[in-house]
Amino acid sequence: MLERQAKAEELGIKFKAKLSADLYTDLIGDIDLISIIGNLLDNAIDAAKQRKDGFVNIAMFMANEGYFMIWEVSNNFAVLPIYDKKGFITSKRNKNEHGIGIHTVEKVVKSYDGKLNIDIIDQKFIATIIFQITKSSQIV
Repeated sequence: MLERQAKAEELGIKFKAKLSADLYTDLIGDIDLISIIGNLLDNAIDAAKQRKDGFVNIAMFMANEGYFMIWEVSNNFAVLPIYDKKGFITSKRNKNEHGIGIHTVEKVVKSYDGKLNIDIIDQKFIATIIFQITKSSQIV
């Protein structure tokens, strides 16, 4: 995440990360964790860099007494994301130079029985991921 923060700040984007002290990500494989967060942050930075007041925020926390893990990545944008029945469409000029895509993030999230929700409100893109955690899967 620090690499993405440095990139954002180099581009003049305000970057804020908030990780709760009780965050429990051990249930998510390292590669999947990197793929999900990396892709969402790369997309957020790419969209926010087109604004003078660009921002990217990430929050990762536990909720409902540790039974849910919630990740939220939000950013502002200048160009409205394009969406069709297959999902979001890349607006990058070189279609071969884009990441794994929101649809692939959603597949990875679903493989952990999680849910990805996308909201677009007032030129703000918000990706929220919710994983249900069973107490038996946590280290006590």
